[in-house]
Amino acid sequence: MTHHETAEPLVTTTAAELRAMSGSEFIVLLRRIQLRSGLTLPEISRRAGTTLPRSQVYSLFRRCKLPTKPGQVRAFVTICGLPEPQVARVMELWATLREQAALAA
Repeated sequence: MTHHETAEPLVTTTAAELRAMSGSEFIVLLRRIQLRSGLTLPEISRRAGTTLPRSQVYSLFRRCKLPTKPGQVRAFVTICGLPEPQVARVMELWATLREQAALAA
């Protein structure tokens, strides 16, 4: 795994805010994390390099569905400056929502 250039968030995200009950809520959470980082989507893509191409950064928000690739979610929130315990929490949320979606299918 490559080391990504991370941001110092303009506004920190609290552990209590790291909640999502659906794919669309997860997208809202990612957007909140991104806005608080102060980074634009092109800046996030530039910092991610090949891990998260620009088109995939934008596609994270284009639909209200849960992202399919965990590495992209991890890279996104890491670049946005979340500390590792919060990155782990976001990944737990993602895994739980993916599991629920699979069971509902």
